[in-house]
Amino acid sequence: VHSRLPLPEMIILFFGMLFLLSAGDDWLRSSIGVAFNPMVVCLAMGAVFANFALDPRAFEQTLATVSVPVFALFFVLAGYNLHVEGLKHLGVLGIAYVVLRSGGKVLGVRVAGHRLGSSAMISRNAGMALLCQAGVAIGLGTFLVNNWLDGSGNPHWLAAKINTVILASVVLYELFGPLLVKAIAVRAGEVKLVSLLRPGALPGNTSGPAMVAWDRIRKIFGKLKKKPETEETLTARHLMRTNVRLLPVEADLDEVLHFVERSHLSDFPVTDSDGKYVGIVHFQAIRDMMYDPTFAHLVTAFDLAEHDAPTVIPDTPLDELLEIFHEHDLGSLPVVADRESNQLIGIVEQRDLLKTFHRDTAQDGAEE
Repeated sequence: VHSRLPLPEMIILFFGMLFLLSAGDDWLRSSIGVAFNPMVVCLAMGAVFANFALDPRAFEQTLATVSVPVFALFFVLAGYNLHVEGLKHLGVLGIAYVVLRSGGKVLGVRVAGHRLGSSAMISRNAGMALLCQAGVAIGLGTFLVNNWLDGSGNPHWLAAKINTVILASVVLYELFGPLLVKAIAVRAGEVKLVSLLRPGALPGNTSGPAMVAWDRIRKIFGKLKKKPETEETLTARHLMRTNVRLLPVEADLDEVLHFVERSHLSDFPVTDSDGKYVGIVHFQAIRDMMYDPTFAHLVTAFDLAEHDAPTVIPDTPLDELLEIFHEHDLGSLPVVADRESNQLIGIVEQRDLLKTFHRDTAQDGAEE
């Protein structure tokens, strides 16, 4: 249906389906004695759509906009139902559930990453980022209490016990889960350092509200001596993404095309078996080879790579990065640990550089 209907009609159909799911559960149960869990159905529907829909981006972007107030309401309600006193009801069963669930997440990710090898591109500790738990678990617990009844029509004691364990564990996971998500994302290289800096607290900026307040505190108490400030500028270290998929030198054209299909970059760094930078493959080189199929089956990533493309080190300032991008018309620049080892440690994208310059300019204008 998604592949045949225009976007407005698809949106109407989607919300109509949600309405039928919410209203149809009670009708089916009362009419023919059949019940289903609306949340599980929605999860299954989302999984099927994500894996089988043709070009779902327009519909997903529209839903992302519409869902913002829904998410806001969800987190308000989740916080309202987060009763910290429920931790004392965790009990032995709850502790066992927390330990086993956490162990299953961590061990499952490690086993999957080990089996996939270098193609996994995930952190060994990524399982710790999967511990957050709230809406679905609370809903399933409520569904269990409402539908598993004893002979007198009250919730079955085991259903009540399971629901208590779920609610208590949710408190624990929601207190520590978000912190673990942030820590693992940063450690895995998925987050650029510049995105962790608050507006007004960029390196070298001493005029932000936080710095002004701190200076006032030091003047009032007079006990904390002001240390000499060394102005630190943003460098490639703050902008580079460290979790980057790399092309091996021996990859043939089919492997290169498969790599490009799964990458969001416009330039693709090539490394040897030791992780040393060899060169970078551009779209144009791949396109030219596609028009010359005679030798396509003979070339490798090494042959396609530009070996004299510029590289930068982590301490390269942003002004120099901008100049390199301008001179060479590149979408991204490889970052090597040092010129001697030539070990590739990350990549800086031009769009991140321009975004940072724009943010600095807007911030300076607001201060003036």
